[in-house]
Amino acid sequence: MMRHIFSVLLAAVAVMVLPGASLAEAPLPAADVPREQVSFQTGSVHGFAMNPYSSRLVMAVEDDGFRRLVKTRIGAIELPQELTAMPAGFDSPTLSLGSKVAYVSDERDAKGDIYLLDPSSDTGPVRLTDERTADADPSFAPDDTIYFSMTLPGENRAQLARVGPDREPYVVLEGIDAVEPSVSSSGEQVAFVSFGKDPGGDILILDLAELTVRPLVEGPYAERQPSWTDAGEILFTRIGKGGAEIWRVNSDGSGLEQLTVAGRGAEHPFERSAVLYFLADTPAGANVFELPYTGEVRQADSAGAQLAVARTAAATVPRDDELTVAALRKVITGYPSTPEASQAAFDLGMLLERMDRPAEAARAYAEVAG
Repeated sequence: MMRHIFSVLLAAVAVMVLPGASLAEAPLPAADVPREQVSFQTGSVHGFAMNPYSSRLVMAVEDDGFRRLVKTRIGAIELPQELTAMPAGFDSPTLSLGSKVAYVSDERDAKGDIYLLDPSSDTGPVRLTDERTADADPSFAPDDTIYFSMTLPGENRAQLARVGPDREPYVVLEGIDAVEPSVSSSGEQVAFVSFGKDPGGDILILDLAELTVRPLVEGPYAERQPSWTDAGEILFTRIGKGGAEIWRVNSDGSGLEQLTVAGRGAEHPFERSAVLYFLADTPAGANVFELPYTGEVRQADSAGAQLAVARTAAATVPRDDELTVAALRKVITGYPSTPEASQAAFDLGMLLERMDRPAEAARAYAEVAG
């Protein structure tokens, strides 16, 4: 083990990720993958929802202090269709597998209620909850029931609740605070955010059959906005010292991987057809962007090539330390138990020390020793 660590130390002298180093004789492709803007709203998008099996996109757009819901299609050359036109607060849209839209509105209750709208019918919005509770964060299950966070009168924490066509909401999980629920495509599990152990937020998973809860992502960071993928992974937003980043993790807690670069802005992740969608700022306000599901760092086909991508990131001018951090992490997570992963972990530890992030540096060095 000591011989292996010593070899890594020696190799670091030659390949240490320092800006401006000469890393290749011929120019290499950029280390990062360009983001593609999907929506072009002149008001700021505060939330969006997509159907995993169609191109439908619903957004909550803020104009003049009010939020409205608009519907469009990805890649379509058409004006977005207004779903809610009156001046009120409409937020947190979510789409069913069919055509239904659930959302939060303060139209009749300043605390917020859950509404259901079917654009394919003429029935208009249906109010599912009432003024007795503060309701937020709706998420459709495959059977079109809706899970959401509900704060009861006199309480200061939200609980996980469920409501169906009967408009009779009830608490699903008592004793644990729960916000931002996301239902798996199987309808068997719910990922949600809890502040019980971390004021920034941890992500937990509820098994609906057994009504058991287990931690998925915990730690010193703030983890928010979990979103299930069709493959059973969970995307989420992590807010660390460098800013907001999008990560993914398997439902058993393995395979934790950073997908976007800190400092560039990214939140509210969603996956559709192996494409990552998220919100990021533009001069006009936040809009929807997309990246390949492999993330913002270029994917290579071998450990050596992936380490070369990280070295290219380190040589970027002007210097972008957060890009280098993400690129080195991609070597570690993509090619574990390889010499390149050990080298990347050592380089990452050195870089994080220079960035005054000692706790993260210690975790990186532990990857070398492991």
